[in-house]
Amino acid sequence: MKFFPALLIAFLLVASTSVSAQEIQFRKKKKNAIVNPDDVEYTTISITTGKKKRKKTKEKEVACHQSKAGKAKSTKKGLKFTTYAKLLKKARKKNQSKKKIKNLRKIMKLANRACKDGAGGPGGDTGGTESLNPYQGEFGPAEARLLYERFAFAGSPQDIQQAVADGMQATVVKLTTLKPEPELDALVADLECDGRLPDDEDNESCNPANPNDLDERGMRYGLYARFQHSINPFFYKLMFFLHDERMSASLNALSTSERHALRSHVAMLLRASYSGDYRQFMYDWSNDHMGHLRWLDGAANEGSSPNENYAREFWELGTLGTTNLDGTLVYTDLDVAQSALAFTGWTMIRDEILEDVWVTFPAYSTALHYTGPKTIFGGTPYEVIVEKQEDVVAATFRHPRTAEHLAEDLWKEYISPSASPRAIRQLAELIREHNYNLIPVLRVLMQSRALYDPRSRKSIIKHPIEMVFGFIRTVQYPLDYRTIDDYLSSLAQRPLLPATVFGWDVNQLAGEHYVLPWRNVVISMMNRGSSLIDEDNYDIRQRWFSGLGEGSQSAAFIDRMSAWFNVSLSEHQKGQLDQYLNYYRTECRSWYVNEFGCVEGEMFLKRDVFDANPDTEENNIKKAQGLLAVLLTLPEYRLK
Repeated sequence: MKFFPALLIAFLLVASTSVSAQEIQFRKKKKNAIVNPDDVEYTTISITTGKKKRKKTKEKEVACHQSKAGKAKSTKKGLKFTTYAKLLKKARKKNQSKKKIKNLRKIMKLANRACKDGAGGPGGDTGGTESLNPYQGEFGPAEARLLYERFAFAGSPQDIQQAVADGMQATVVKLTTLKPEPELDALVADLECDGRLPDDEDNESCNPANPNDLDERGMRYGLYARFQHSINPFFYKLMFFLHDERMSASLNALSTSERHALRSHVAMLLRASYSGDYRQFMYDWSNDHMGHLRWLDGAANEGSSPNENYAREFWELGTLGTTNLDGTLVYTDLDVAQSALAFTGWTMIRDEILEDVWVTFPAYSTALHYTGPKTIFGGTPYEVIVEKQEDVVAATFRHPRTAEHLAEDLWKEYISPSASPRAIRQLAELIREHNYNLIPVLRVLMQSRALYDPRSRKSIIKHPIEMVFGFIRTVQYPLDYRTIDDYLSSLAQRPLLPATVFGWDVNQLAGEHYVLPWRNVVISMMNRGSSLIDEDNYDIRQRWFSGLGEGSQSAAFIDRMSAWFNVSLSEHQKGQLDQYLNYYRTECRSWYVNEFGCVEGEMFLKRDVFDANPDTEENNIKKAQGLLAVLLTLPEYRLK
């Protein structure tokens, strides 16, 4: 009988010892606070010490982890992070001097504010390369141009002037409020039929009985018309983002009997950009003829012989991304295989709707669907059994990684090339709060400190589409749609014709291989002289020179053009451009020798003062176009 109490006591002692060891280990771990280095950001605060004339200001670097400020130190076990609150508590325990405790409290207050507002800002009250808090600084022409470049291709001088007058908040509301454009819609519809304008003598109307009666080039021309003339550029910039970054589809996947699918695909893109509803966009993509069923082989996905193409790209590009923020895999090949089975059930039906007019259209059949439960995200907290494609989409949007991956792409498109995990999580939370509606999310980005921080500016490479339409929208330059299409073809970026589902690699398009094509495009655009007035009623002298005054205005014109195109110039560059405007290289004739002091027979620079008066000869128009050609081919113009 005595054995059992002894055994019980021994068991309790062992259990007690075990719990204590676990508790000690937990406390030790908590004390060490080993954190993921990717989750730690660094910022600088300004600390003022001393009194009156002896005041000194010094900079101090602080670490930020989950919006809390502290010190980070590398150890053998990893990066150790200790908050200033714990450091202050420790200082009080050790009965350190009141002065030291006071200074530490001051540092903690400044540092916490800096980390809360966004790492990167000196002093914690300005800057903030990753802060989504409202920007409180000056909103002048530079800020307005940045806003228009990032979110609306570019703004004309009148757009920028009005934006500065209205202020940032009112401009954001104006840009993100969709306004009806019935005349532009009618023009686009006409272009989509045959690629010709209404006043073209060869213009034709569509046959309403034939859904395939459309022109593939005209579909692109319709987009160019919107990019070029719309009063809603924000929405078409968003449409380009959706088409490029979030699974890109090509019309080359369609046969002649399926051309109608191109129209519905474009309608899907426009509908998503107008509404901002990204969740619905992914549901629509999963039913899309051109994208899902042809470009990504959804129609070839059968239960007996699954095709995993769409299931894989739906996750990799459209929603989850392949890895978490810590680099671990989000899903496995088995998850993709199970998801692909849920997407089965589609087929194609070809029918003769008119004499010799055949149309192919998609149909969904439960008989072709692979029935039964499929498990996705197996072995994770998000494991779920799905049956059909709608279940996969719903489960995917419940996964936290979907908002994070979308946040990563939005950040790269609109703010800067990279962001810390902390910034991505913050933006992802905002996306979830707005139920995946992108418009209110983009409104926050458009007014954020992160956007206007000096280190964010000129950090993103422009796509060729942005360079072409940025120029067009800045000076309202008249170019016909066929010419634009030729330009974009030479620059390897025509809408609806991506090479792969990944869209266009902007780093590749900005490489040295495309420097010469862009130069040739610029020269071609600038080689239009009198035809601008005769054919397009576009007078460069009135549009570009107006308001510069009488006589030589070369310096003022250089400043105006560099400001319009958001290109900063050094004094040396300005001097070279000023010389270009006021001189031309010619051979020294005998009658020039005494007047200019040149050597007969040799080339020299002859003075020919640039006069910006609208009534001057056309030579100054050519000089002005030449100056623009220089600005547009500078590396800085290719950045936003």
